[in-house]
Amino acid sequence: MCTIYGIGFLKGHSLHDNHAPRMLLRKLIELNVGGNRSATGVAYCNSKKIRVVKKDVDGENFITLPEFIESSMEEVKMPLPRHPQFPDIEDTTNIILGHCRLKTKGPATNNLNNHPVVYGDVVGIHNGVISNDDELFSKYGIPRRAEVDSEAIFALINYYSRNVSIELAIQTAMEDIQGSLACAMVHRKYPNLLWLFRRNNPCTLYKYDKIGLLIWATRAVNAYDAVEHTEKVVPSFSAGEPDVINYPAMSGVCIDVKRVKIRTFDIKPGGCRFGFA
Repeated sequence: MCTIYGIGFLKGHSLHDNHAPRMLLRKLIELNVGGNRSATGVAYCNSKKIRVVKKDVDGENFITLPEFIESSMEEVKMPLPRHPQFPDIEDTTNIILGHCRLKTKGPATNNLNNHPVVYGDVVGIHNGVISNDDELFSKYGIPRRAEVDSEAIFALINYYSRNVSIELAIQTAMEDIQGSLACAMVHRKYPNLLWLFRRNNPCTLYKYDKIGLLIWATRAVNAYDAVEHTEKVVPSFSAGEPDVINYPAMSGVCIDVKRVKIRTFDIKPGGCRFGFA
């Protein structure tokens, strides 16, 4: 299966050393490589822009690419400690989405098929298999830009979000989508909101209150081990023990990283024909 993972920096977090979050991201990618991965990608999200870097290589090769090294240096910058002379820096990255792809539909040599998937205002990552993507693009007359089945999820959410809330857009899209999924996404108009939702596919979300950090991954151990590794190699990084933010199968969670508010919501079961992908 594909793997999804990511990092969120909550307002007021105590990370001011750039080395620790860069190391954390690098280790997350390494741990989520798995076997036969055909592509890797990340999206850096802040209040002003979303930058996507992806390539048809596995994670071990991805972290050596000049474009990844450059992007992590430019985008993963922590704000200075709060001080009256230093206002909050609003354009620092507050959400990072990551994905290691096991090819299903669409060659990885076409970068549009790789994740994070960008469709309109939605940038998302998906683990699972969608079985009716062709029918959905035809039914709604939505232009198709890639071949990957995952595109249907984020295209439909983008389509519905023009007229309804993001939550309702996700719920409405789930009524049509057939297949297995665990997803994470950000909408460009609401860049401080992180959305995770899933059917039966796994995705564990940890919250480290001591330092104001969110981290999630398909395999819970990968998220936990990435933090533990970073604690060992960066002496100034001490995360403490995490809490698990529970969102069971057939549900989602929305985290406002700027207001530090978390809420869960139900999604429709739809036509889930698969177990774990």
